[in-house]
Amino acid sequence: MAEIQKPADQAEQKPDAGIKKPDNLGKDRAVTSEQVAEADAQRTSKFSTFGDMKAYADSNPLLIDMGDGTEVSSKGPQVAWKKEDILKPFEGALHPLREKPNHFFDSEVARRVSQTLPKLSAYSERHEGIGPNLIAAIMNNEQKYYGSIDDAAPDWFVRQTGNLVQPMKDITVGPGQISISNIRHLGEKYPDLFGGTTANDLTKLAVDKSIATALVGAYLDDRIQSLETWAKNTPDRNTMKHDERLLLNNCLPLWKSGQETKALIMSFNPGGGNDHLNNVLNELRKLEKQR
Repeated sequence: MAEIQKPADQAEQKPDAGIKKPDNLGKDRAVTSEQVAEADAQRTSKFSTFGDMKAYADSNPLLIDMGDGTEVSSKGPQVAWKKEDILKPFEGALHPLREKPNHFFDSEVARRVSQTLPKLSAYSERHEGIGPNLIAAIMNNEQKYYGSIDDAAPDWFVRQTGNLVQPMKDITVGPGQISISNIRHLGEKYPDLFGGTTANDLTKLAVDKSIATALVGAYLDDRIQSLETWAKNTPDRNTMKHDERLLLNNCLPLWKSGQETKALIMSFNPGGGNDHLNNVLNELRKLEKQR
């Protein structure tokens, strides 16, 4: 076939300077959520069914007119925003204790309870004196996720009244993030540790770093007792509370297999899964390297 020749008098075609050049969304240009919403509405308004609209949206890039002769495209390795990037400037306000891991931890109290509480001290001796660092790792992790709204507000009420009103009746409080029911249980079980403080006063004091550290140690001692008892005689699940069943299902197998430290970490938040376990283990590794 003969090659088609361009007429001699036809000027060479050049790209129109007004044609918009797609770019990767967020790679070189930032866009706002309003721009995204407007562009998305425009490209899908011609479809009458949600299925057609979604099929088109899934297979076609979102083009956003930047008003300067260019368009930004959603086809690319990056997007213009990420949740983490949006929240990053507010981290200090959202998690006020994140950069103060040891500010609400009493190392001397941790050392003392790890040596005096019977089950915790025996466990600590079996694991090269790990008790104080385990308490610190658990509390450091709690401080990392301590929220200025969800956690700080209840703590303020507890400081004032020693209790919480519904629907916040039994949420976790203080640097150790222990529930009010557990605080009162531990106060009754370990009266010598807390100097005979009444349950109401102990709840108020749970926001104090020394009391909070002692509460975490007492909590671990109490959990060790439960795990050792259950390892010998499995309890009737039907008589157990929800948290006890989580402890039985998620912590007892680890304890019986010899993974005592992992079992105790999980016992602090038996429904927290691997995220909680790995977070505390990371904190513990940092502390163990410093010994």
